Amino acid sequence: MSRVLTHENNNNIKYNSGVSFQKADTEQYHVGVVYTSSEDDSTVKKVLHLAGHLDLRSVNLNTAKRCVILPTIPSSLARQISVTCRAIWTKNSENLTPYALSPPSDCFNPLSGDLTLKEDQIGLTCATFVLSVYFSLNIPVLDHNTWLVREDDRKWQEYVIENYLPAWRASEEHIEQVLEEVGNIRVRPEEVAGAAIVYPPTVEFDEAIVESQKIVAEYHKSYNI
Repeated sequence: MSRVLTHENNNNIKYNSGVSFQKADTEQYHVGVVYTSSEDDSTVKKVLHLAGHLDLRSVNLNTAKRCVILPTIPSSLARQISVTCRAIWTKNSENLTPYALSPPSDCFNPLSGDLTLKEDQIGLTCATFVLSVYFSLNIPVLDHNTWLVREDDRKWQEYVIENYLPAWRASEEHIEQVLEEVGNIRVRPEEVAGAAIVYPPTVEFDEAIVESQKIVAEYHKSYNI
C-alpha cells in the first residue's frame, strides 16, 4: 500500500488517520492530523490543524490540495488518533490553542482532549501541533533534540511575530512572550511529513530532511505545482 496518498488514490485506500500536507502559500507548507469524523464511519475524513493563533480548525480533507502521509502504526493506534482528535476538537474548538514557537510535547490528554501546556510552552505551530498530538499518544515520530538551529528559521520566526501574530489579533503580552522564543529550534511542516513517512523508528534531523524533499517533490508532481 502506498504511504503517500494524493487526490488520485486517496479514495481507494482504507485508513483511519494520517498526516495531511499541503501548500500554504508561495513559500511555505502546512500540516495537520487526518482523522475520521465518527467512530462508526471511517470514510469521512477531517483534518485537524492549527491555522493561527487561537484558531484550531477541523475541515473536510478534500477542501484543499492535500496529500496524506500514513505512518506505520498498528490500526488500533491509528483509530485512537481519531478518537483523540475528536476529543481535542470538542474541547479546544472555541479558540483555546495559542500559536507560538515552543517545542512539541505530550500536552494533550488523549482521552479528554484537554490541552495543558508545559512550563516551556507558550503555544504551538501547525507542525508542533501535529507532533504534540502524536507525542500525547506515545508516538515519537521524531527526535526534536536532533534538530539544528538554522538562520533562515530565525528570519521566519521574526516574520511570523511581526506580521502574522498582529493579524491574528494576538495580545501584546502574548507577542512579547513569543519574542522570547525567537531562536528556538523549528521543525518545519515538510519535516513532520518526512518523518511520518519513515517512522518507526523515531526519526532524526538528517533523515527527515531527505524524506521531506521527497514528499515536497511528490506533492508538486501530483498537483502540477
